[in-house]
Amino acid sequence: MPKTWLGKLADILRPAPNRARRSFSLGRRRSYRPPGTQEGGPAPAGTREQPAGLPEGPGDDALWGETVSARLDENLNHLRRLFRLPLNSDIVVREFRVGSSPAVRAALVFIEGLVDKDQLNLAVLQPLMVLARAGRPLPRRRRAQMVADLLLPHNQVKVLEELAPLVEAVLAGNAAMFLDGEARGLVVEVRGFKSRAVEQPTSEVVVRGPKQAFTENLRVNAAMIRRALRCPALVAENWKLGRLTRTDVVLFYVDGLTNPDLVDEMRRRLSTVDTDRVLDSGMLEDLLEDAPALLPTMLATERPDRVATFLADGHVALLVGDSPFALVAPMTFTGFFHSPEDSYLRWPLGTALRLVRLFGIFTSLLLPALYLALVNYHEEMIPTELALAIASAREAVPFPSVVEVFLLEISFELIREAGIRIPSVIGPTIGIVGAVIIGQAAVTASLVSPILVIIVALTALGSFAVPNYCAAMLLRPYRFAFILLAATSGFFGIAAGMYVIALVLCSTKSFGVPYMSPIAPFRGTGPDIVVRGPVYKLHLRPSFLRPLDALAQRPVQRRWDPQLAGEAEGGGGPRGQPERPR
Repeated sequence: MPKTWLGKLADILRPAPNRARRSFSLGRRRSYRPPGTQEGGPAPAGTREQPAGLPEGPGDDALWGETVSARLDENLNHLRRLFRLPLNSDIVVREFRVGSSPAVRAALVFIEGLVDKDQLNLAVLQPLMVLARAGRPLPRRRRAQMVADLLLPHNQVKVLEELAPLVEAVLAGNAAMFLDGEARGLVVEVRGFKSRAVEQPTSEVVVRGPKQAFTENLRVNAAMIRRALRCPALVAENWKLGRLTRTDVVLFYVDGLTNPDLVDEMRRRLSTVDTDRVLDSGMLEDLLEDAPALLPTMLATERPDRVATFLADGHVALLVGDSPFALVAPMTFTGFFHSPEDSYLRWPLGTALRLVRLFGIFTSLLLPALYLALVNYHEEMIPTELALAIASAREAVPFPSVVEVFLLEISFELIREAGIRIPSVIGPTIGIVGAVIIGQAAVTASLVSPILVIIVALTALGSFAVPNYCAAMLLRPYRFAFILLAATSGFFGIAAGMYVIALVLCSTKSFGVPYMSPIAPFRGTGPDIVVRGPVYKLHLRPSFLRPLDALAQRPVQRRWDPQLAGEAEGGGGPRGQPERPR
């Protein structure tokens, strides 16, 4: 009996009987272990555990636990299979002989383009091949250690017994060396790939303050943090994330100051990252942050001085691979309208600028919605002369006010995105000229009213006043939500939206810290929330971080001031016992 079309469709949708279904499981959560230690053998920090039932892929940790062979040919054959030689054209295997008596076969493995050839030739090959003292034999025992101690005039040489760290060193831009008859390999630091020089910040520009920004070089970025925070207790833990990318991630914190619970929580989240690729700090931020909130719960900054300031307060920071942005956690609402320049200006001016930014936030979020609520529902609140002017300006406009607002807002968003994507030489010109021409043409064609063009322009200026780019981007969709609320319910809809936002912000946490701290819940702290207090009064670190040392400086700094002479008496003693986390 022939099958109907329903039977044929069922056969197509029914899975094949010989096709095994593979279930995805993250497995049990791994507890943190220091780098280099793991049950059953050493493993790098952040290395995931292989879930049961999944086949090994190209980025899996199949090499962990495999040791270096004493036979050079066996090691080279293994590496050639691993690196897909001779298909790979940039993997170089340089075989040579160490100039001892008798000569010892050796080989260097590196990636062309990631190493500094001058260092490789002058600090590795030349000492081993030419400058090695003839007539002095290399003993079979501790041969690699002797080469590292006596024959390699390089500042960073490691002797390793396992094959996986050697392979990762090659992929990171170093050179791995193998000696015949030695069951250990050497890693020589010869990284020399090109990167962008240190330049001025582009998204966090200041008039007064340091003019340095992170670049696409992890070691340079870490050195810039070290230069800004010259503290021996500053700890930099190395992690590797991503099965394919093996991205280097550095966790910074100040030992003895940062709350250990915060450090352990960051370690726990890093250890649970199980993905093929982590290419930038933005991807890692999505993997680490709490449940999606109205605003980011981690701060992305390109300024080393700002990272140093947060570390000195008790935060933790992350550098991700070659990303020019660092991540700081935890973060609160007040941190997103603070600018690095606030610390370098006089405190009255810093306070005034913060108030301007707050006004810009509310303008960007609520100004079009307030206009719609006044025009559609609350005309009695508008002065008579202004109401007549608005009515006469909208007399020839054929659209409702809500359509008019959406039309202009969407047009401006298109212009802003086009200005970013257009080449930098003509991008600002296209943005300014396009906005002026389109706005004037729309008014002339009676598509929008002139007062609405002014409102949309002020809204755009308010969004540009937000110092954090991610926070300013997230304000844009919420502005459209408030426009819809105002178009349907007037001020009642705006009030309901603000109430919901306040509830969400107060219930949000960033790494266990309430997002609205120290406002809700209120916690006593220094005068650096909305008002920027004088530097000599900022002697307390943020209490919501529970730092091990609550005092950042002596309570009385201006002891030369006669008015503070009484307070300064007895100020030369110890700063007091540090506050321990609860």
